[in-house]
Amino acid sequence: MLLATIFLVALVIATFFNLYSHLKEIKTLTFVSKPLLVPLIIGFYASATVDVDPLIVLALAFGCGGDVFLLWRKTKPKAIVFGLLSFVIGHVFYIISFALSTGFFATAPWWFVLIILPYVAVAIILFKVLQKDLGKMMAPATAYMAILLAMSVFTLSRMFVASPASFCVTWLGSLSFIVSDAVLAIEYFKLKREILHHAVVMATYIIAQLLIVVGLLI
Repeated sequence: MLLATIFLVALVIATFFNLYSHLKEIKTLTFVSKPLLVPLIIGFYASATVDVDPLIVLALAFGCGGDVFLLWRKTKPKAIVFGLLSFVIGHVFYIISFALSTGFFATAPWWFVLIILPYVAVAIILFKVLQKDLGKMMAPATAYMAILLAMSVFTLSRMFVASPASFCVTWLGSLSFIVSDAVLAIEYFKLKREILHHAVVMATYIIAQLLIVVGLLI
């Protein structure tokens, strides 16, 4: 566990510098610190368990890819498309891993489908807020939203096979992911500028990825 602790401390330090870089608008520090964040989570995960799930590692790796692509979103218009695609692939790997652990909802009772309704409500609200600003990104953004919400539903389905602490922590991670991406979408598409919100985006994003992993470890 010593190595896992070292990775966790390094993650805290890298996260501090990343958030500081956004608050102080230090671009170089952002470019140095952001690509380190998810690899440190991968290192923490891999060193904290002997039962490493390669699907989780792939999900995190594609999340890291999305992070790197989004570093160039201001100067290269297609970067956000590639970033979204990378995150979509990452969420798909999360979904497959969670689905395998629950037997693709085989363990869920019939009423579990009702849990989808709040997610649909969230999707409709976000769509209403952003639809006039998405433009050509309407289809990719809508598809991404659907995959992200599906990932959260699959984390919640773990309540039937995992311990209460495990499923709760992973589910809270997925909710933090939704908050992070919702703030990012509003910032990028509606406000069209970065202010304090981007520090919120990164803080909730790192919390999301870390909670998902921690939930799988406990």
